[in-house]
Amino acid sequence: MFCSNNDWLARELSVRQLDSNPLPAGYFPLYIGSASNLQRRVRSHVGRSSVASSMRGSLGTILAEQIGLTPLASDVGADMWFAEEAVLSEWIDQHCVVGVREAANPLQLEKALVVTQRPPLNISFLKTTPLARCLIGARARVRAEARRLRVEQRASSIICEVAREPAQ
Repeated sequence: MFCSNNDWLARELSVRQLDSNPLPAGYFPLYIGSASNLQRRVRSHVGRSSVASSMRGSLGTILAEQIGLTPLASDVGADMWFAEEAVLSEWIDQHCVVGVREAANPLQLEKALVVTQRPPLNISFLKTTPLARCLIGARARVRAEARRLRVEQRASSIICEVAREPAQ
């Protein structure tokens, strides 16, 4: 379970603390997941790239304006990351904790917790909720804007190279 204590984010996402909150006071769930390799999974969320974690990409999309993140996108596929990944990592370090719970059937527990707690960044399980639809749309807009900026930068670079070439 990935949790945050940031008041602005809680208001922005309209989230609440867990009904039976085992977390420190003031923390609320952002994302609930399961993993066969917990260390690798947590590292993907708190690592230095949003490409490895849709949760991190969603969090960055929400926080982009608030903490000054510039989205970048690949030319193909849905890969998205931020020029200031270190800024996002620092925000995560300051405002988030990871809670771990061992379970006999982790996938079943994950699904049950996601359905009952509705953490805002679990968009794959909650595609039909208004917040998930809004976040899916926001991520698509951020990717489209990042691609548009990349095309503009390439065009500008080509124009500059042509302008620098000596006339024949």
